[in-house]
Amino acid sequence: SISRTLNAPVGSVYKAFAMEERRDEWLGEKGLVVRKATPNKTMRVTWKDKATSLEIYFAKKTADKTQVVVQHTKIRDAKSAARMKTYWTKKLDRLRKTLE
Repeated sequence: SISRTLNAPVGSVYKAFAMEERRDEWLGEKGLVVRKATPNKTMRVTWKDKATSLEIYFAKKTADKTQVVVQHTKIRDAKSAARMKTYWTKKLDRLRKTLE
């Protein structure tokens, strides 16, 4: 899992994941399927490979600060996990630049 605290309200961070057009701005991945979502709290997403999943958690820290945690699960091996950790580090940093 990777987490970031962003200088943005929880609703803005949640929408950046939930709304496809906003997600395209910073993530640029197609084929994600949101299976379950609790607005401004959690999301469960099937990743584009249809084999792995995302659990995304949103925590309001202050009115204008939110922690987001992305946990990428069902990854087949340590090498792939390390690659995805690097991937999510870069993508969450890009999200930060988009929102802040």
